[in-house]
Amino acid sequence: MISRNPKVKRFVKTTANKPKLLKTTDNRMPRKSAALFLQYNEHLGPPYHVILDTNFINFSIKNKLDIVFHILPIVFWASLKKWEQNLNLPYVIKDPRFERLVCLHKGTYADDCIVQRVTEAKCYIVATCDKDLKRRIRKIPGVPIMYITNHRPLAAKRTKKVGITGKYGTRYGASLRKTIKKMEITQHSKYTCLFCGKENMKRRAVGIWKCKSCKKTVAGGAYVFSTTTGSTVRSTIRRLREGVKE
Repeated sequence: MISRNPKVKRFVKTTANKPKLLKTTDNRMPRKSAALFLQYNEHLGPPYHVILDTNFINFSIKNKLDIVFHILPIVFWASLKKWEQNLNLPYVIKDPRFERLVCLHKGTYADDCIVQRVTEAKCYIVATCDKDLKRRIRKIPGVPIMYITNHRPLAAKRTKKVGITGKYGTRYGASLRKTIKKMEITQHSKYTCLFCGKENMKRRAVGIWKCKSCKKTVAGGAYVFSTTTGSTVRSTIRRLREGVKE
């Protein structure tokens, strides 16, 4: 008689002979490229290899820029054939001076191919006007980006070094700015102007002092004068200035 009670086990599966599979996770870090010395790419040098995105070619045509005159690029040809019918790209793209790279992946989506090629080889400069592609390439160290702005191609701005790079030379670090602000607030008296010799130097902003008599501006302000805090800040700022010039 067959029992219909679900609690009664009629068939028991034995797993004694089956080997247990252990779940392993790959925790290995990706290998750093040998072309990089910190953030400096040693493989970038003449002759330069520039990878052109389709958006860059389209923007160069709209801004009436000669691509061959500015740079001699390496073109991704698969995605250009799709854009050629929609945007009516001229036949200057078919110039034999452009080198055509053969991709090994499926499809004609060029962004993944550009990112993969740039990750493997650090000898390329990527010319694109696509925001998403530029955001992905910025995460890869040592790869410069070229884009079009104000009717001319420009290289992307690098991250600024920690130091003084403002109009008055007053881009301090966060701790230095707090130190100078605290020092200038506690010493809120007038100082002698270095230009006219009158005591009319007053604090205008953090690190910026202005003379009411001769209308001269002193960058750095109170740290110029002989105080203990001022000498410490002055030596640190001098060291940062030397680092920026290098």
